[in-house]
Amino acid sequence: MTHARALILICLLPLAALAGTARQALAVEQSSSEAPQLEVLRPVVAPSQGRKPVAIDALTRRFATCAGRLSAQMDHEWITAPERADATREARGQMIALLQAVMPQGGGADVMALRIDAKVAHGRLLARTRFSSDPAQIRWAMQRAAAEIDACRALLLG
Repeated sequence: MTHARALILICLLPLAALAGTARQALAVEQSSSEAPQLEVLRPVVAPSQGRKPVAIDALTRRFATCAGRLSAQMDHEWITAPERADATREARGQMIALLQAVMPQGGGADVMALRIDAKVAHGRLLARTRFSSDPAQIRWAMQRAAAEIDACRALLLG
């Protein structure tokens, strides 16, 4: 395992443990391409754990996904651009407030699973911007991450 892969794995392991809904922290799958790339980290989260899952509407799903993405963006900015991390933390707080306002009763575990999945996915995207050796992949990941965060910020007032 390379140093970059180990760093990513160490950073992402606490995510699933914090939610209390993880069946296992992460499943690691090797990329099958010839060029050396980062491992694909896939979260394995069990949102319902033996109970009937709560129906999550599209708005709640969108807010939960954005809360997860903004969390990953904030973590990334603490390392790469600390001057922007406070603004992202405020946006994340606003998104969490919106999420709590629309979250169905009893849906906490299912919503947390959505947040974790989004945070891990956005974190993997941001990891490509730091660790990829392919300039085209770095450019694509930066544009994609920015577009996702911009779409989330557009949901907020101010």
